[in-house]
Amino acid sequence: MKANGIGEFIQQLRKEKGITQKELADIIGMSDKTISKWESGNSLPDTSILVSLCKALDISVNELLSCEKIPPEDYSKKAEENIMTLMKENEENKKENKTTRIIGIVLGIVLFAAGICLRLINTDDGYAGLLTNTYDFIDMLSLVLIFIFEVGIILISDERSKSGIMLLINKTIIPVGAVISLISLVLMLNRLDDPSTFGPNIAVVVLAFLYSCIIKIVLEVLVTKKKHL
Repeated sequence: MKANGIGEFIQQLRKEKGITQKELADIIGMSDKTISKWESGNSLPDTSILVSLCKALDISVNELLSCEKIPPEDYSKKAEENIMTLMKENEENKKENKTTRIIGIVLGIVLFAAGICLRLINTDDGYAGLLTNTYDFIDMLSLVLIFIFEVGIILISDERSKSGIMLLINKTIIPVGAVISLISLVLMLNRLDDPSTFGPNIAVVVLAFLYSCIIKIVLEVLVTKKKHL
């Protein structure tokens, strides 16, 4: 279903009833920003809110999906058309998601392997050289590996909405940081020949988990803020 068509229909019905976006939002328990996104075609109402939305606008779900008021004699025909359209879109989405998953898995494996190879590069200061010489105490490689992991998780999942992706990252970021730190620890164990680099090496190992904790805190703040909008 086209978001623009549904959004314009919602706006038309709202204006016909003489209510503002804020008033409609209060009726269905949403924010006026969400109503604005619907009407501008930037997003579609979630299925869980369709019944409440249609009740507030005095229409049926079938009419909302059709983007028009339906005469009784055409109701069954329109319902069948909407069902067929939804089934077709569902099949297309499944194909797209399958392709995206495959791309995500392949991309994740290739980029992760490249990241591990970079971790194994010899430097003058051993493993810690990647931290102290190149990035001035910011282990960019850990951040890159975190990014690669999260991109792979998002591509493999079926989640495509901004809010859903944010929640997905929020749930997985700590485990991802822990896995990367564990991998770094295993690699560090092969570089204990110089005791002077032990401290910096440990710092590199901890950084990935530390970064994930910081990202987790930021996401928690953003999610909490969004819930109060």
